[in-house]
Amino acid sequence: PEKFTDESYTNRLGDLRDHISNPENIPMMLSGLLAIVILLVTLIWVIAELLRVLLGHRMHKKYEKADNRKKCILMEKSLKQILLTKGITFTLGHDSEEIDKKLSEEVEGIEKGQFLTVKDLMEKVLYGEEDLELYELRTLEYFFTQLTSHKYKISWKEKTRKWYFVFRLYHQFAGE
Repeated sequence: PEKFTDESYTNRLGDLRDHISNPENIPMMLSGLLAIVILLVTLIWVIAELLRVLLGHRMHKKYEKADNRKKCILMEKSLKQILLTKGITFTLGHDSEEIDKKLSEEVEGIEKGQFLTVKDLMEKVLYGEEDLELYELRTLEYFFTQLTSHKYKISWKEKTRKWYFVFRLYHQFAGE
């Protein structure tokens, strides 16, 4: 092994400067830099996907263990986040005719009036403090299946927001 001295360090540093300043090496260095950037972006994407799956699984387990009232609360929070990905602000108890119209036009499988029915069922539980019948809970779950099915045309930005809305929603589920 070569002993490391100040002189050998200076020689190696000079060789590196010569290598960098040589115009023939620029394409090779740029391709190496590009490879590093692609690797980092891929790594970040893989971590985001793993977190999305893990958080989604945790929320699903929490939903399955909840009673009907708690399920409705969790669905209402999810609905707010899903609609936010489309730029729609939603609050229970307010007029929702425009939201119903927009969803029935943009989302395949959602009929006009279906959103209003879902909103009424949620208000029944959250404000009226009544329990949902099994068929009413299934109506809510079917609506969410339709809403999250990706069967409508949206921009890639909206798809990304919709795909990763679980991150915004998880802290709300964790608080329940």
